[in-house]
Amino acid sequence: MLASSLFLARPPVGWTPPNWKEKQVKIRAKVNTSAIDMTPLQMLRQPSFYIIYLMMTMLAFGGLVVTAQLNPMASSYYVDKVVVAFGMTALVLAITVDRLLNGLTRPFWGWVSDHIGRENAIFASFILEAIAVYALLQLISRPVWFVALSGLCFFAWGNIFSLFPSITGDLYGNKWATTNYGIVYTAKGVAAAFAGPGAAWLFAKTGSWTKVFWAMIICDLIAAFMALLWLKPLAARAVKNAERTASVANIGTPIKARGVA
Repeated sequence: MLASSLFLARPPVGWTPPNWKEKQVKIRAKVNTSAIDMTPLQMLRQPSFYIIYLMMTMLAFGGLVVTAQLNPMASSYYVDKVVVAFGMTALVLAITVDRLLNGLTRPFWGWVSDHIGRENAIFASFILEAIAVYALLQLISRPVWFVALSGLCFFAWGNIFSLFPSITGDLYGNKWATTNYGIVYTAKGVAAAFAGPGAAWLFAKTGSWTKVFWAMIICDLIAAFMALLWLKPLAARAVKNAERTASVANIGTPIKARGVA
């Protein structure tokens, strides 16, 4: 990593990839993109930030439950020591498959969101996540299904690490995108508090993972519909307001970027 960093260079101010303007027009036709760069404090004044934060917390919860509790879940349903393929147990194979799919999901859903919009991609992926979790609840005691469906859960949730950075940059601009997403990313820490000790406590209290699974399903469904029915129209209004603000600024009227999202 240190050696690689020596070859990194800051691009010239205003640099864009070849034919970027044409590509940007096509992307903006499908993706809500703001014309204003917001500082972190400006972002924190936007209602859309808190919707995004709540959604990421709920969506991260499901994936982190599977990450943190996969081993005890496998033990509870007696599939952890069942050899499935290549001398690997269901648990070991599931962990391997999960990591592969968790990596592939990020460029895949990023590509999908460039074509259908961030909010639509979040909706589609987390409806799929809810279905995968429900199916896993029904078939978790079958080793092969345990591997396949836990992998599908990871494929459907790992995309938050490509979709949420993208939507943060789309709505709040590029200049402060890293800092702004750093704030949004703390939602994962909030989710981890519920996914680790919270899910373990609920299992210890009830003696079953069923309620934990249903909590995951409910969080996925609520966040999916929030993206489609709440965030999507709010983001569209934010972009229109930002365009009007930028237009006024361009004709010489000094104006400060206000809460538009």
